Amino acid sequence: MKKTNNGIVYVVDDDPQVLKVLTMLISAVGYQVKTYTTAEELIADSNQFGQRPECVVLDLCLPGMDGVNFQQWLKDECIEIPIIFISGFGDIPTAVEVMKLGAIDFLEKPFKRIELLRQVHAALDKQTDQLAKQRQSQDISERLTFLTEREREILKWMVAGETIKEIASRFEIGTRTVSKHQIRILAKMEVDNVVELVHLMQNMD
Repeated sequence: MKKTNNGIVYVVDDDPQVLKVLTMLISAVGYQVKTYTTAEELIADSNQFGQRPECVVLDLCLPGMDGVNFQQWLKDECIEIPIIFISGFGDIPTAVEVMKLGAIDFLEKPFKRIELLRQVHAALDKQTDQLAKQRQSQDISERLTFLTEREREILKWMVAGETIKEIASRFEIGTRTVSKHQIRILAKMEVDNVVELVHLMQNMD
């Protein structure tokens, strides 16, 4: 099984034996594991969220804040972390509820270990892709800050597919002036041509 070595899995369960078994299982495939006996403990540690690929293996029934309420807390705080629910009770309505709210899976104890690992891997793999896209988007945004107001305006129409002549007509300026702007835009955006620029801007979506 492919692994993401810098991924971290937060396991929340009030049963120390479950925490021990899941720690051994998940860490054995190369992921870091942090354990908590309550959702409140994880919330107190939430300042670390968003720095690495991550997911939560979460018991549904917990003392204090239960799994569903923790999931809602994440949504209220606009924190996007994949959740894999585990439960000793086959509560179908609750399972449907948490899946509608975005949970990755709902596994009833005792579950197959390979299935848990499969879901953990899928969650971390997805997070890795999302973080890479976020970093790329941030990088593009930083490049855009170096453009002048006029360069931003011209970039918009370059990406829309307008020719130098069309852009010159739109702004009532010479084609040579547009060409100079385009050269500076490409340099500041660190691309070699308009096709690469269009592709780069699409990656911000």
